[in-house]
Amino acid sequence: RDLSDREVQVLTHAALGHTNKVIAYELGLAASTVRVLMHRAGKKLGAATRDDAIERFKAVTQAT
Repeated sequence: RDLSDREVQVLTHAALGHTNKVIAYELGLAASTVRVLMHRAGKKLGAATRDDAIERFKAVTQAT
């Protein structure tokens, strides 16, 4: 399943090492929204953890 634009934005910031709170501030979202977006993206990528989701996201974006 394809990631939404917001999920890609959140994962891009997370890949830079930003916390959910910082990502929320940078994107003008609530921290809880960032948490939900990370969770959804992780499920779509088949990841069990935040770090796993970030690694899978990096692999997918580098492959294309």
